Amino acid sequence: MVDLTSGGVQQAALQNQFLFLLGGAVQQATLYEPDNKVMADPIARLERTLKQILGEVPTFTFQGVEQSIFVNGQRLRCDGPTFTRHQVFLKFLATRKASGMAFNGPLDAARWKGVLASVARIDRSSPSPFEDVEAALAKAGLSELVGLLPTGAQAAVAAAKKVMGDKRLFAIRAYAKAMHLLREYIKHLGDPVRRGYFHVKLLRVAQDLVTMCEQDGWKYIGLVNNKAYHAYLFNHSVNVAMLSLVLGVKLGLRRERLAELAMAALLHDVGKAMLPREIMDKRGMFTDEEKKVLATAPELGVKSLLSVRQYNEALLKRIVVIGEHGEAMGERSDHHPYSRIVAIAETYDALTTDRPHRSAYLPDAAMKMLMKLAETRLDRGLVAVFAQSVGMFPCGTLVELSDGALAIVFHPHPDRKLWMSPIVRLVRDAAKLEIRKPPVVDLSESKPGSPARTIARTLEPAGVGVNVSACLYEDPG
Repeated sequence: MVDLTSGGVQQAALQNQFLFLLGGAVQQATLYEPDNKVMADPIARLERTLKQILGEVPTFTFQGVEQSIFVNGQRLRCDGPTFTRHQVFLKFLATRKASGMAFNGPLDAARWKGVLASVARIDRSSPSPFEDVEAALAKAGLSELVGLLPTGAQAAVAAAKKVMGDKRLFAIRAYAKAMHLLREYIKHLGDPVRRGYFHVKLLRVAQDLVTMCEQDGWKYIGLVNNKAYHAYLFNHSVNVAMLSLVLGVKLGLRRERLAELAMAALLHDVGKAMLPREIMDKRGMFTDEEKKVLATAPELGVKSLLSVRQYNEALLKRIVVIGEHGEAMGERSDHHPYSRIVAIAETYDALTTDRPHRSAYLPDAAMKMLMKLAETRLDRGLVAVFAQSVGMFPCGTLVELSDGALAIVFHPHPDRKLWMSPIVRLVRDAAKLEIRKPPVVDLSESKPGSPARTIARTLEPAGVGVNVSACLYEDPG
């Protein structure tokens, strides 16, 4: 079977089971109302199975193409009887002018009832069954979670656009979920039961962050432009996890190591949650006494994780990172590799964030400072790799070009020799007028007879009224 995830064969078996359950439930829903007690068991099984699948992959799509079934773009292998059952379901979907379906999030029982009613119970004489199902899903508030994939020559294009849209939505949701779960985990540090519950949830969202960074890590660096002073600890910790993972992917770490790194980064500053609120919320310079209190954060963090009393290698690595990431370290030091990675990510995010005693540095200035720190406090080799991964102008940096136009850096240039000429999305023209459909431009290329545009300077987005996240993740159409 196709190895779609680290689960491989088991995941494919789970996907076959889900299609079998879904086909059966839809057929039953043509006979019974979704609220009928006959539907309770099929809906419960669908709920559990989809939740298991989406624990491994961000979205789940299936589509019939000629004599094959594709799941998330890859051919699904199954035996003859199983394929025959799937074909019966796909023929049913064809009566809705659909070739498959897409699921972008788990569904509870109430939502499953809405899905089954939308797909199964439509007017058979309607000339537009596909649109009828989509309208029913929208009316039930399910259009963001579930959708049909069309039949015909445009099916593959439509599916690809849907998956790309889902990736952006998935990334934004995963980032927000990570912040929320980290807040809840820290809030319940003193309650072993609740802490354990949110620990499991946090492990799952760490897997989501890994998936994001493995697929298009460079692009989602733009999410770390989200800075919230009132939620600095949680905002900063998720940013550090994202930046650490981008570096980890560049270093070629295996998925299980990336998941360990993500958790270590998320919890690297957990000790600060136990410091007095008046110190953490203080605006202005810290006194010597306050600096001493701040210096106790690593010890408090280590103690909080030691209280778990369920020791394993991953937990010990998190403890090591809490204790080491703030220490000076060079290429020849004996600090753990995760500590070295987190130290770089933590420093960069801190430099690009408003702090009580200073304003945030712009990304290019922060990168230059990071390289300077590599001479004394950070691993020089890893800083160089980080700079290659993020670029001198990281994704999400607002720049003014040599012709006066404004652009947001979209991607570091793939040619390392051209890292001063990244791929950008133009958002305002030379007259500073907003561009309605912002094009993506390679700054290393120029029109015949015109010089290539260069970056004149970086800008603070708030100062010129540009919403970086909205522009960066806008559907290019």
